Amino acid sequence: MTFRELHNWTFATVPVLGVLALHTAAAIPIPVAAGGLALIAAGAATPEDWRRRIPSSASAAIPLLLAVGAAVALSRGEEPVLVAVAFSVALQALRVATRHGAQHDPQIVVLAILHLVAAAVLGGTIGFGACLLAFTLLAPGALTLSHLRREVERNYEAGAKDRAGRRVDVERILNSKRVAEPKWILRSLLIAPFVLAFTAVLFLIVPRVGLAIFLLKPAAGTRMIGFSDSVDLGTMGALKANDTLAARVEWTPDDGSTPPSLLPFYLRGTAFDAYDGHQWRKTDASAGQAMLISRGPADVAVGPRLRRARELVVRLEPLDPTVLFLPSGTRRLHFEATPDGADEVVVHPGPEDEWRYEAKQPMAIRYVVSAEHDRSNPVTTLPPEERARYLALPAKLDASIADLAADLTRDASTPNEKAARIANALRTTYRYSTEAPSGGQADPLAHFLFTSKAGHCEFFSTALAILLRTQGVPTRNVTGFVGAQRNAFGNYYSVRQQNAHAWVEYWNPLGESAGRWELLDATPASTSTGPTPSGRRLQELYEALAARWDRHVAAFDLADQANLAQRLSSPVDRLQRRWSRAARGKGPLLAGLAVAAVLALAAWRWRRRAAGTANPTGPVASPSQHAAAELARMLERLLANHGTRGTHETVREYVARVCPHTAAREARSLVELYEAARWGAAPLDAAEMKKALRHLEEALAGPRTTAAVS
Repeated sequence: MTFRELHNWTFATVPVLGVLALHTAAAIPIPVAAGGLALIAAGAATPEDWRRRIPSSASAAIPLLLAVGAAVALSRGEEPVLVAVAFSVALQALRVATRHGAQHDPQIVVLAILHLVAAAVLGGTIGFGACLLAFTLLAPGALTLSHLRREVERNYEAGAKDRAGRRVDVERILNSKRVAEPKWILRSLLIAPFVLAFTAVLFLIVPRVGLAIFLLKPAAGTRMIGFSDSVDLGTMGALKANDTLAARVEWTPDDGSTPPSLLPFYLRGTAFDAYDGHQWRKTDASAGQAMLISRGPADVAVGPRLRRARELVVRLEPLDPTVLFLPSGTRRLHFEATPDGADEVVVHPGPEDEWRYEAKQPMAIRYVVSAEHDRSNPVTTLPPEERARYLALPAKLDASIADLAADLTRDASTPNEKAARIANALRTTYRYSTEAPSGGQADPLAHFLFTSKAGHCEFFSTALAILLRTQGVPTRNVTGFVGAQRNAFGNYYSVRQQNAHAWVEYWNPLGESAGRWELLDATPASTSTGPTPSGRRLQELYEALAARWDRHVAAFDLADQANLAQRLSSPVDRLQRRWSRAARGKGPLLAGLAVAAVLALAAWRWRRRAAGTANPTGPVASPSQHAAAELARMLERLLANHGTRGTHETVREYVARVCPHTAAREARSLVELYEAARWGAAPLDAAEMKKALRHLEEALAGPRTTAAVS
């Protein structure tokens, strides 16, 4: 690769890293990031001759047009920070496309650094960390290349000449493949560890400040598959597997056994009580008393505290809507303190036993769940008005649905028996499918039960809930997540978007669990396959690294700094106490040792100075070497009209380069005399030297008579 190509593509990679960092921090949506990257690539691929033809007026007018577009976007209510970031990405792409040589490189680097800073403030994900690491490795070499090219363009194009007095060919230098060899590139990478170490020290010692005011909402809300504020069977389409991480759950068995690879638990999100034949919705929109979760931890009582409880630690990624996902039997929530500088979080109960949190900006939330071990709940009753709400049926329900329910529960007398019969029939008779063939039908439930007999979990939960209601069993449709896969590289379970699920809760008035909502799932097991084992391992490794990054880097705050300082100061304090105890009563002895050490150091330095005076640094030049140096000066004076001697050029190299061929024999004899005296310590006869110089002068002058060298 030539020097020009290496410089060009290096300064195309620098802005690419800045744009990618912004995208990983959710600061810019995919279209903006893709457009910026495409423009940067197109600008880097544009030949330099074409760039120089772009009028300066156009380079000045385009930023003005971009500013007008940004103002229009702001007037339409777009997020100010998103508009500012998109504007800076467009400016970066324009700068790459219109740059001339190396004079615009500082602007590109500064914009890329600003993008990295913005990504750190807005997200600071592990993707940003990878971009920052790549930028740290690339930046030293990029800046060195830029400096070299600026020297070429400023000095040589100003009329500089080489050692032979010829004008420097700038194009030859830029097209050379020897200016920046692979060894030079590898050496430039050696600077990166020192830059990383310096950055790490700054990260640890600079006080954390509140930067949440710069946070902005993602361009598009993150919506889970099968989870939203409503469930509409009439618009259900095919589902696609999505491995995006929704939550991390930390859990260990109480008996100390090895945690299983799969954790088949249900994380409840919200529930719906009304079904109109197409859509599930909530008829109750009330919210309970809110609790503020600010700088310190807080406990929220969901139900009565039990003697025996198990704990789950949940780290929930930013979701839309902001519902807390809780396992069955949750009795207490413990919220950790919000990150320093982040917005305050408000937690409050909602309808249908859901819990929500509210924050001004999307954020991950971490909480500890205490759930019951036994089923010793206090017995409660379902009021008549509530019972009627959970038994309501669509106005135009197909009569065949009630007949099917009656047929399935013919010999069942209790709600538990009816629920078990219908759920078993759905699991064994119907087939799970991600295609949802009944989604676009006029009556999707009837079409699912009697025609397609295939669908995804929303159809099974709806069928179970409505069939039970026709038999007088109160039900509600619940959405959340089911199951989690243990991460082999981290001490947690991964809950993904593809784990989103729908099931049913029915009211059970009898038996050991009387007076509570019972969970029931009628969906058959899915036959869909996930990533290959190797792909899953790589995914788990990435997620484990992301979890550690989030915990130890992104969430690093003042409290962590104080803990780190205390941990670092503890060994120093212990050493100081031990020294104090050891030195107690030994003051005179220690003082004497210190004086002896000072005297020994002074004596050593005096001896070094005396030895240097007796034997000065460097060998003494001999008379033959003095004579050789004088001969070299005479040669340079004779050949001055043919070129000057380079700083690191030997006498033989200099003479071979500038001496005309007509005087080559005479010049070689002088070089041999010089080398014999300089390196061989041979005596140099003054008469012989003058004779050889006269012959060289005559050969250089040609037929003209020259004066003898004195």
